[in-house]
Amino acid sequence: MKNPLQCAIALKPRLRQVIYDEWASFGFFPCCASIQLQGDSTLHLSDLVNFLLSRSDPFIRLSTIMLWPFRLLCVASKPERDGFSLRVPTHGRGVIKFHTFFTDFYFYGTIQRILQDQSLSQEERKEWERILVEMADLALNNQLAYDAGGETFQVFQFFPKSELHCDAWSSGSLFLRLSGLAQIDSDADDTFVLLEMFGNFLKLLQSGGLSDIPEGQRQSMVASLENILRLPYCDLARYNQFTPDGEAIPRPNYTSVEPWGGISTWFVRKGQPEDAPDLVVNVTVLRSMLVNRAHWKLFESERALQAVQGMIAFLHHNVKSQLFRSNRGYSFYIAEFFYAMFARLWQEFISLNPLERQRLDPGEKLTYIREEVLSCLTRDLNPALRALNPLDAALAMASAIQLGQASQVLVSQWAEIICAHFQDQRYPYYAYEIFKGKIPTYMVYGSEATTAALVYDAIDELEAYLSRVA
Repeated sequence: MKNPLQCAIALKPRLRQVIYDEWASFGFFPCCASIQLQGDSTLHLSDLVNFLLSRSDPFIRLSTIMLWPFRLLCVASKPERDGFSLRVPTHGRGVIKFHTFFTDFYFYGTIQRILQDQSLSQEERKEWERILVEMADLALNNQLAYDAGGETFQVFQFFPKSELHCDAWSSGSLFLRLSGLAQIDSDADDTFVLLEMFGNFLKLLQSGGLSDIPEGQRQSMVASLENILRLPYCDLARYNQFTPDGEAIPRPNYTSVEPWGGISTWFVRKGQPEDAPDLVVNVTVLRSMLVNRAHWKLFESERALQAVQGMIAFLHHNVKSQLFRSNRGYSFYIAEFFYAMFARLWQEFISLNPLERQRLDPGEKLTYIREEVLSCLTRDLNPALRALNPLDAALAMASAIQLGQASQVLVSQWAEIICAHFQDQRYPYYAYEIFKGKIPTYMVYGSEATTAALVYDAIDELEAYLSRVA
């Protein structure tokens, strides 16, 4: 029988082709959302009341009231599952297909990995580099100005403002447009993942990478990126942070998180954070702050350090309470994505020198979180204890390797799942949820290509891990 580790590595060329074909077919990487009428079983009646009192669009609030009775479907039927994450339908009238900066970030990271592959031909390399340039250029063309604390920042929405890329006649698209969701506010999640992407892309441009880009375009993009990254985004995070002297309770709140130190997902309009902070969003913001620490002078500003330490304390408190293992810890994600995104944060954290790590986290709270996440990987995402799908296995395997404590037995079992579920079709894997929306009903987001990209990341981590332990 073929070694599952080598079997998984052998899938990389096919996964690369799947990702490239997706771009070639659409000119972007689409994401799908499917409305689950039965709603989220973890939502309470008090959550409904809070939502109806929020600043959300009136149509959405009306939809919420009308659809609330469908929660009875939770008793009669269960959503189709073949693992930890929920499968996402990608066809049908109730499915919305669209372009979002949120998934662009993950594809950008995967393409970076692809470009490290020495087996790429020069022609293939140029194509992947062209895609990176187009993705960065689109983001730069969709900036929005946002005033916070006397400073104007460039921020970003979930949907690119210039192009929604929806089938205008689908029921899902009509729902987005009529409800106002197509014009949702700018948010911390999309803004800070793009800022992380910008920091990386600027290094590529300045180091002479992306050799085919015209010099005039290179200089223009460098100037635009530098103008954005020079802004003190740590202050933007601090402006949207829950502090004891600020807003006491998040108004819209579908979670049980203790908010102190957390960053509100949606950027506020009147100087006070409103929405309950999501654990994964805060990991994302924190990671972006570490990636761009030189641009934002993180270790030269006490205010910036206080913002970061507040976020670490927020994460630590909600991990120590074990809330991070529950759906009540998240407005927009699931627990396994917390494990995966924290592992990526940990990689940035350990890249700091010892003095910087001490200044950033004197109480070693991130070390405590690492131990808890590792424990969850061996319990909640252990193939011997529960059925997993390939996305579950990929996120678990990548996380364990990035956290520096990968069990060879578990790694082999996760790789075996990735190989066993591979289908030699246009899309070798199903779409699974990487993101969710709890209101007005329950919407799950993902795509077959996104699953392929995240599986590729995990296999790439596996290959590097095997070379280190050989």
